[in-house]
Amino acid sequence: DDFQRVIRDFPASDLRDESAFFIGYIYASRGEHARALPFFQSVARGAAGTDLGDRGQLSVGVCLFNMGNFDRALASLEYLRSARPGGEQEGTVALYIGRTLYRMEKLEDAAERLSAAAAILELPPPGKPASVPGRETEAADARWWLGWSLFRLGRLDDARDAFVSLAQRHPSDPRAAEALYRAGICESTGGDDAAAVELFDQAASLQSQIREQALYEKGWAQQRLGDGAAGLDTFKKLSREFPDGRLAPEAFFKIAMKSYDEGRFVDARAGFQGVAASFPRSVLASQALYWSAESARQAGDFPGAVEAFWMLFAAPPPESLLTASLAGFGMSLETLNSPDSARGFASRARSARGLDPRIAAGVLLASGRVLLSSSPSEALAAAADASRMSPPEPWAGEAALLAGRCSAAMGDSARALDILAALSDGRIDEVGAQATLERARTLEKAGNSRDALEQYLRVPYVFSGSGDLAGEALFNAARLSLQQGDREGSARISGMLRARYPESPWTARLNELGSAR
Repeated sequence: DDFQRVIRDFPASDLRDESAFFIGYIYASRGEHARALPFFQSVARGAAGTDLGDRGQLSVGVCLFNMGNFDRALASLEYLRSARPGGEQEGTVALYIGRTLYRMEKLEDAAERLSAAAAILELPPPGKPASVPGRETEAADARWWLGWSLFRLGRLDDARDAFVSLAQRHPSDPRAAEALYRAGICESTGGDDAAAVELFDQAASLQSQIREQALYEKGWAQQRLGDGAAGLDTFKKLSREFPDGRLAPEAFFKIAMKSYDEGRFVDARAGFQGVAASFPRSVLASQALYWSAESARQAGDFPGAVEAFWMLFAAPPPESLLTASLAGFGMSLETLNSPDSARGFASRARSARGLDPRIAAGVLLASGRVLLSSSPSEALAAAADASRMSPPEPWAGEAALLAGRCSAAMGDSARALDILAALSDGRIDEVGAQATLERARTLEKAGNSRDALEQYLRVPYVFSGSGDLAGEALFNAARLSLQQGDREGSARISGMLRARYPESPWTARLNELGSAR
């Protein structure tokens, strides 16, 4: 307000332009660059040719830069550079020209200007003290953006030198530690992990905010150098110093995943269990439980796998892994094929408090599928309990499908066909395809070969994306046609199976049909 009064009440004052400059400065300091801009423009015109005019013109360029108007910012700054070559603001002008070119993705030109800016700003201006407030910060800024320009250009050695120079020339700058870290990234990107380790060490030794990241990258550089023990020691140090950080669990998780990808499932499982136990608050903890269970399954430890999946269900798993977790549990339990284990997990699912209905239903259905062959009545009870939990699809449909299969296994064909027909005629998903196949089997077992053949043929037509189910249905249709004496129809269906599903295991079994070939 006082500066506004100077302009309003003393229009002829020598302080008018300086007052306008400070009004612009106040607005710019508050981030109101659009309001600051006309005041700086006024100063640039009114005090042209003076140091104040140069500061105004520079501020015009900086305001336009901060407003994202890079073309106008560059024009304003280039005008000042050409109008006042070698002026007091030369280094700052070069810095902002370089930063503007960087934002415009003109990286080669940006690197050239930023290099020049650093060289100018790191020398005291003529007739000025060796240390000018703000000048060292601007010099470090020039080195920083020079490093980034060169890094993005792929000139890794030059980028490394720019970052190291910042840290050496301006050790008190807040970015000194990160500059050393970035120099280490340049070395590791270029394949020199030994040099990277030294730079990461230097960055970490400064006890700055970059220490966590520097230790993380150092550990991976040591791993790449083949010194796995040293890398693990670094990651352990990382976890001790930053127990609630993001990077320590990520490092151990990646090591475990590497073991998994290499087929070392026992090591992978131990690694994932370590992540879940050591970092229970990490977002990776539940993912580690999932991969621990998958590692056990891949290693053939199916008792261990189902227990690990159950631990995950109690966690519970992230939404993105829920379906995969239930599928892994089901495959493990069915491969284990232990009715006692199935009964145990069904009991757990019934009694567990707070368990997601989808998980409880999924566990009951997997248990029921195992019990189906030995105790259809228990399997039917599991299906009924799953249905009473009112789970969403596809679990609701799978519960009905299991109930239909149980009724068929118990000899109640009429009840089975009622359930299976409703699913078969009312759905076009995987459950509908399975129900149609089961419906065909039930009809065939009941002696209704004509309707069974019709249902077998419905699977590839109505559920064309059902893969192996469609292949199985076509195989059975060809088999049934042959049994009915329709050799020509059997051969035609066999040809369809070969054409549509050449890689299906059911195609490979066609030789079992003899003359149907």
